[in-house]
Amino acid sequence: MIERALAAGAYSLTVTEDLLDVETSLTVGDQTTTVHDPIERHGKQIVYLNLPAPATIRLEVSSTDHRSKVGVAQIEFARWSRTADAAQSQSEQGDSRYSAALVAQSQEHDALSSAAALALHEAADHYRRAGDRHAERLVNYIRGRYAYLVSSDWQAAEKFARAAKDLANQSNDAVAAARADVLTASARIERANELAGPDVKAERAKLLDSSNSLLVASTKIFADARLPIDQVAALTFQGVGQWAAQNADEARATFVAAVAIARASNDAFSEARALGNLAWLDYERADIRSAADEYSRLLDLIEKERQPDLYASTLGNYANCLTMLGDFDRPLQLHTEALRLFVSRGDDALRAKALLSIGDLLLRMGSTRRALETLETSLPILRVLKDQTGIDSALASAGRAAGALGDHERALSFHQELLDRNRGPRMNALARVLMAGDLRELKKYGRAASELKLALAGATELTRANALVESGKLGLARRELRAAADDLLAADRLYADLGLDFPRIAANTALARVRLTAGDRNETLAAADKAIELIRLVRMQSASAELRANFIADQYAPYEIKIQAQLSESTAVGSWNALLTAESVRARLLKEWTTRPVAAQQAEYSETERLLDQLSAQQVRLESQLQTVRATDSQSLRLRRDIVETRARFDALSQRPDDSAKLLAGGVEPKFSLADIQAQLDARAAILYFFVGEESSIAWRITAHDLRQFKLPGRAVLAAATEHLADSLERPSAAAGQKKSFGADNAAIRQLGLLAEDLEPGRLFVFPDGPLNSLPFVALSTKPSSRDTALWLDRFTVSYAPSLALAMQSRRSTKATTHQLVAVVADPIYAADDSRLATSLANNASSGASLRGSTAERFVRLPYSAIEAAAVASAFQSSQVISLTGFDADVARVSRLPFDQLAVLHVATHAIARPDSPGLSALYLSKYLPDGSGTPKNSISSDEIVRMGMRGDLVVLSACSTGDGSKLSGEGVLGLTHSLLSNGSGEVVASLWPVQDSLTAQLMSQFYQSFGESNDAAAALQNAQRQVRDSIGLSSAPVWASFIVRANRLK
Repeated sequence: MIERALAAGAYSLTVTEDLLDVETSLTVGDQTTTVHDPIERHGKQIVYLNLPAPATIRLEVSSTDHRSKVGVAQIEFARWSRTADAAQSQSEQGDSRYSAALVAQSQEHDALSSAAALALHEAADHYRRAGDRHAERLVNYIRGRYAYLVSSDWQAAEKFARAAKDLANQSNDAVAAARADVLTASARIERANELAGPDVKAERAKLLDSSNSLLVASTKIFADARLPIDQVAALTFQGVGQWAAQNADEARATFVAAVAIARASNDAFSEARALGNLAWLDYERADIRSAADEYSRLLDLIEKERQPDLYASTLGNYANCLTMLGDFDRPLQLHTEALRLFVSRGDDALRAKALLSIGDLLLRMGSTRRALETLETSLPILRVLKDQTGIDSALASAGRAAGALGDHERALSFHQELLDRNRGPRMNALARVLMAGDLRELKKYGRAASELKLALAGATELTRANALVESGKLGLARRELRAAADDLLAADRLYADLGLDFPRIAANTALARVRLTAGDRNETLAAADKAIELIRLVRMQSASAELRANFIADQYAPYEIKIQAQLSESTAVGSWNALLTAESVRARLLKEWTTRPVAAQQAEYSETERLLDQLSAQQVRLESQLQTVRATDSQSLRLRRDIVETRARFDALSQRPDDSAKLLAGGVEPKFSLADIQAQLDARAAILYFFVGEESSIAWRITAHDLRQFKLPGRAVLAAATEHLADSLERPSAAAGQKKSFGADNAAIRQLGLLAEDLEPGRLFVFPDGPLNSLPFVALSTKPSSRDTALWLDRFTVSYAPSLALAMQSRRSTKATTHQLVAVVADPIYAADDSRLATSLANNASSGASLRGSTAERFVRLPYSAIEAAAVASAFQSSQVISLTGFDADVARVSRLPFDQLAVLHVATHAIARPDSPGLSALYLSKYLPDGSGTPKNSISSDEIVRMGMRGDLVVLSACSTGDGSKLSGEGVLGLTHSLLSNGSGEVVASLWPVQDSLTAQLMSQFYQSFGESNDAAAALQNAQRQVRDSIGLSSAPVWASFIVRANRLK
């Protein structure tokens, strides 16, 4: 900063740039004037000052260039020598108007200030009258720059550039003339890009040819003058023009040359501009790997605090490239980093773009509902901001998400709007391909074919490949199988040529389905195996467990097709191979976690925990808020947006610190034989193993002597049947009580019950899939019409298991445990009016009809859980029992339990299962301390269970819906039970739905009495369920049928 005392008079304070962009601020008294100019690194800034009296001025010149750039700014103080009443000279008037223009435009950001335009016109006239060609040229050049950069008035930019060139030629200033030519050429390129259609083809070519000639000549002048900054700028525009003229190879070579010159000159700003264009070119040419590498280098050059818009767009482009190449971990981290930056800056525009990118990424990862929620959160902001590109992207992705969720009419509306908004060939073709898919799903095949025909006419290579995949699917729907196969093979070749593995999964999956429909078993297997091979290449190591499991479930289709092809062999070998294929995608996330070192499981991530707490609080607030206001209320929308952002930040942090635990998306071939399985089964034991497909499902039944398979309905039918059985148990009819059967009016329930019809009473190990994870198999009946008991409860000891491979592994590695400690967590303090609080005025404890689950803000005391805790403790020696009840049942004490020494961990509290966000499913503990103050936190989520290593040989979750969660194909149920099994718990007893406090306490008392005698959780639960049913009657069905045993072993 320069501080100087000036006498009264008129001054021109001039700052001339040399290889550096700067901004000038002048302060006189309490008034500060700030100016900058539109010329990169060789501009001139003038602040005209007329002091009526002596004053002290402060002049500050600061760099607005890249922080690594070094240059010079020459400062000149010039006092106009004249008497106070004398007229201003033309030159002084020129400086005055030039200064006024810079001041006016510096206060205007989005348009050309009319005051600035007028002042520049007047300045040019004054300089002309003064005969100052240099100053007149500079003003005309600036007028052209403003017309180009701010007004997008290409013809005006070219007019002022020509005027500046004429003046430069009169002064024999070749460099200034070349700079004017660069401006002229850039304006002509923009004019050419606005011309479309055959009628203007010649005019467009003429504009591009002339601009290229100007830029070639200018580049040589700059090179001869050793001006690399100008040389890089000219080359960059030359590359843009060559690409516009469809000379892709020439354009790429030009951009590469520009990057090299900028790097050799240590000019990060110029390198970033040239590299950004090179990356854009490679992306448009579908050279995605090169584009990803270039965007990665570009991110290192951009100063995100100074260039947030450029940083956001570059980051989004880079992440999109990585995603197309099948890498999801880095994009998630990048988008989340950007979101945090934009939120801290209060930048809604870039915040919306970051949300849009995260939504698109979630969609690719298979987390479809979350993707649609995130995209719908960003879309209203984008509309308000009139971000046309962002709106287009959000519409395309939201339509894909809606279609994936089965709402094809809604998807079509998104994509129709996308088409209506765009006339450009690239986006137009994309919209038509998307619409064709929607129309196919709606069985409007003729319209779909028409849209595809129009799309292919103007598609890029990548969009053409996408169109061919859709054409193949349409051919399958129309049973035009040969044409469908040809289209899909062509699409796969095109993707392979482009170096894109991820979209090849869909192409080969669709091809496998075509081959299966055609009855070609070998070709079906070949195509399905290719899709599976590609899935296995996809890296999914950094996203949260929930996102990884969603991605795996989303790639289930090729395995389903392969299973159908293997079963078509109609032999025992084919049936067993099909089961092995099903097992290869079974519980992959659980297998990953159970093989991790305990130290890694127990690693603490304070930021992750903080985000979890924040997210839980936001979820509870939203749940409470929606009780009284609509989901579209502004406060609700804001809270939903906050939840989306917090979840995105949590996902990016939920990564494991070691590379040894990388999860490949594809399954691992099981290493055991049918004989190995059968050797573990006695004569009265059997396995029921399920694979739930979209159109049909399969059940395998394994006994010690045989293997049988049964065909079942598809996912939707089985999901409806599961809900129907749960409803019939909650509201059992008198007829059901007489027949001692439930849900028998549902064909799928009857079909499932008959799977065990000819089995002798004994033990059943059930390996459910998808919606069957929520089916209470003990409530099935083998003979629905018989008056004799036919319930599985009375015939079989039933336990659930996620994976045969895990069960076999546990069987081989199981050792006799010496754990003897029993921990009981029960009856926490939830309410301020709890009688146990010292500040309580009255005992307002709830009645025995309370459920062990509600909303977190409405939890009431569970009085019977205290009785239950006493019954549990009485079943064991007192020296072995650690009892945490009342105030002691808090997060701090529970987290300090010796989990690695526990034979039994019993938890009787409230719980909330969140199928939409299973990582936030939680056990709720004491909310208050003895002095009436609140505990720091009162919940332990399923993700926190994993990190703290919570486990036991037997874990009993005596709370509502603790066995519920997100039911994913192959993986099982993500939630509390999954986390406990992941930590190595032997068995987990949990409930499938909300349960009544008093009846649950009775069931648990019976359970522990039996468990103490048998040390067999499944048998003890069966005995307790029978006793409660027989003693209470029909009304007890919702409780006894709700509890199940899940285990990682055959026991």
